[in-house]
Amino acid sequence: MVRQLLLAGLSLLQAAAVGALIVPAGLPEGLYTIPFDSDGTALSAPLRVESRGTQGRFEARQFQRWEARCGVLGQIQINDFTVAKENLQSECDRGETYQSNMAVVYSTGRAIAYFCNYDRQNRCTRAEYEEAMLALVGQCGIGAGGEVYLAAQDKGYGGDNKGESVEICY
Repeated sequence: MVRQLLLAGLSLLQAAAVGALIVPAGLPEGLYTIPFDSDGTALSAPLRVESRGTQGRFEARQFQRWEARCGVLGQIQINDFTVAKENLQSECDRGETYQSNMAVVYSTGRAIAYFCNYDRQNRCTRAEYEEAMLALVGQCGIGAGGEVYLAAQDKGYGGDNKGESVEICY
């Protein structure tokens, strides 16, 4: 597992040239945080987050300005994505405030679900994630992966298949 994390870290650091984080296909199952700089370059290998207890639920602010970017790896592996999404939403339910320039990724099977926090502290919420995924379906079609960026909150939510070219937090 240590070897897989090191290889994953190297892949992320190589992604600097494209200006987005690349989640490696071999990232083991689990919840990870990935700090990045303002150019989208990973500052370290993914850091595994151990299971934590839940805190209270935090409801979302309604978002109005958003933009979607559709994934490029075809139809998402829906069963794996459903598991990843539920686990990420459970993390969001904790009410954790994330530092600026931080990705939170849940990896399972062949899919990932993720939250991208950009230039300020933010929380992820279950309700925002659900609304973002509905917006993604409306923009990209049923079963497509991708990311929705919420301009007013300077954060994004997404999901996709794992693979060599999965860019997140762009």
